[in-house]
Amino acid sequence: MGKFLARRLLQVPLIVVLVLTIIFFTLRLSGDPAALYVGQDARAEDLANVRRMLGLDAPLPVQYARFLVNALRGNFGQSLRYNEPALPILLERWPVSIQLAVASLVLSLLIGLPVGIVSALRRGSLLDRVSMTAAMLGQGAPVFWIGVVLIVIFSVRLRWLPASGSGTWQHLVLPSLTLGAFFASRVARFTRTAILEALPQDFVRTARAKGLSEARVLWAHIAKNAAIPVITVTGLTIPALIGGAVITESVFSWPGVGNAIIAAVYNRDYPIVQSGVFVISLLVLATNIAVDVLYAALDPRIRFD
Repeated sequence: MGKFLARRLLQVPLIVVLVLTIIFFTLRLSGDPAALYVGQDARAEDLANVRRMLGLDAPLPVQYARFLVNALRGNFGQSLRYNEPALPILLERWPVSIQLAVASLVLSLLIGLPVGIVSALRRGSLLDRVSMTAAMLGQGAPVFWIGVVLIVIFSVRLRWLPASGSGTWQHLVLPSLTLGAFFASRVARFTRTAILEALPQDFVRTARAKGLSEARVLWAHIAKNAAIPVITVTGLTIPALIGGAVITESVFSWPGVGNAIIAAVYNRDYPIVQSGVFVISLLVLATNIAVDVLYAALDPRIRFD
């Protein structure tokens, strides 16, 4: 395990540089950010002065080298919209986004795990067919569509919950339901499949032959062996929740990182977009390494050479 972690950690700098390279060149395809400062009616000399001030008049390789060195120091430049360092602007919004992501993750596990377990144990029953149909619909429906439907039902018609903003637990309900319902469907399907694969195994028959109760067999044997694919999908869900929150935060005007990134894309505010995508990429890397560690902790048969 130690050698595996060492190899993974040695790969992180290379992946970070690759991510920064993709971010830099991809965003440059959308237009000239200097136009944001001077407006559409600006004179050519004003535009040239702004480009010189921002360092955008340098050759592209020089811009890339400057960006890479500064980004590795945590400096993504000044926001073109707020005229402040980009990374602190996003860091101020992270607690709100993490609040939404954690609430959505907890909700998806509370719904998806029991549904998947019951569906597997009652395979072929009406409950199984209904729950899996609902799971397929939940995964197939766009996140923004789920959010709009919830707003229409609970905010417009029933007037139970606020449709936008943040500050109280009522504001958190609809956004977390939107994200949680989408990912609960994925967790339910993976849980059902994992348990169905574990049920016919020899160790389950042996445990039952020893006279263990069904509850003991389920939690001490089946659940532990079925946990690896569930952990995989949960680990992938964590960064996906942040990514999915980009759309959800826009629908509910949730003042998090996703909302800031969407606004930055519209305004061609490169530093905000770059720092946001970079932080999300680091979250994905950290989650993948943590999932690999959990694999070995849960199943001693797994070894990383």
